[in-house]
Amino acid sequence: MRGLLAVLLVLAVLAVLLVLSNAHDVTPVSLRLAFWWLPPTTVPVAIVGALFVGAAIAGLPMLVANVLLRRRVAHLEQSAARTAPATVEDTQRIGSGHGA
Repeated sequence: MRGLLAVLLVLAVLAVLLVLSNAHDVTPVSLRLAFWWLPPTTVPVAIVGALFVGAAIAGLPMLVANVLLRRRVAHLEQSAARTAPATVEDTQRIGSGHGA
């Protein structure tokens, strides 16, 4: 997970550098993808838009993983709360290394 975050951070920095290097470019660009199209806009605006769309697409799997992990932790906490806690004698016996 940390590797993915590091890669995303590097890509975000590169995207910001790309936007800043093209900030002076005011040439209108029209973007089309299948049936979706964007009216003519400048290059930096198109780059920032692509950055936000890419971040949303990359963030969806992380959001799903986060929700699934939260459910799993909640389930484990509930099952741990249902089990009886160990008594003092059990804890001492386990800690001393003398099994039954």
